[in-house]
Amino acid sequence: MYRSIYEGTLELSSGREVEIYAAIDLAEALLRQSKYSEAKKFLIPRIREATRFCGPDATLTLELRYHYAAVLFFDENGTMADQRKAITTLRNICQIAEPRSRRAKPRISNASSDDLARLRLELFRGDLGFWEKAVAVGDGSPARTRTHARALRAPG
Repeated sequence: MYRSIYEGTLELSSGREVEIYAAIDLAEALLRQSKYSEAKKFLIPRIREATRFCGPDATLTLELRYHYAAVLFFDENGTMADQRKAITTLRNICQIAEPRSRRAKPRISNASSDDLARLRLELFRGDLGFWEKAVAVGDGSPARTRTHARALRAPG
């Protein structure tokens, strides 16, 4: 279903931002279905496109990079090096998102993009903590790390 929606946004030329949102939805669906190889192949060009269209520090670009990190971390065929790369990527995402988060002022309604950036940063930081703890408990085994991370919190 998400693939059809994504392809439909491309056909209708709804605009780059809409395409990126649809790509994020499809990436989340692929992650939930444990289709890591497919998600990785899908995300790499989408990250490049979002970087060109929105910029490397844009929330949409960071979202795509976050999903790519999750793919690296949870891929059944992944290595400890992949998991370390995922953690490094997520740390980098948090560093980029931090200044935007500080600008955000809590609002009662009509959340601004800064409010959304603050909420996303909280999610990113939470997942970073989970992933780091899972790696520590996994003691060098990617499979044990993934198992522990799933017990703590599922991706996405």
